[in-house]
Amino acid sequence: MNDSSTQTLDAALAALASDDAETRLQARATLVSMAEEAVPRLLEMIDREGREGHEARLVLASCPTEEALDALHRGLSAEDPEVRWLSAEGLARLGLPAVERVLHDLTDADLDEATRRSAHHVLGAQRGRAMRTLLRPVLRAFTHDMDRIEVARHAFEVLDALRHSH
Repeated sequence: MNDSSTQTLDAALAALASDDAETRLQARATLVSMAEEAVPRLLEMIDREGREGHEARLVLASCPTEEALDALHRGLSAEDPEVRWLSAEGLARLGLPAVERVLHDLTDADLDEATRRSAHHVLGAQRGRAMRTLLRPVLRAFTHDMDRIEVARHAFEVLDALRHSH
């Protein structure tokens, strides 16, 4: 990365803390366009409280890298409900790789309740017709008293179907 890119990256990261929404929006766009360089620095910021951590998660949600996926996935089990929600929103945007991770989590019937709710959020936010159809049994199991065994069984079946379709 050259000096100009480094300066642009540093300025965009600093702008995430701005009180001005338009400035933050422009910073997010810049960071997404520089995802390869920005993700490592954003990963350092996601555990910060307040606006910086929030903004870092928003940017990571638009960066389909393995590192971003890992960080957002870890956020599903965070103590802070805002972190869980932002992580679920980010994973929902990342599509199939995130869906597979969440389904794998749900095969564990002993998964904690907060992570289960975050996983449901990710699955429920999928927009593609084929994906919604595939996920329907898992989502239905959630709505029927959130039976842990049924959710785990359906999650395993959907994961198996996804693996055989690749």
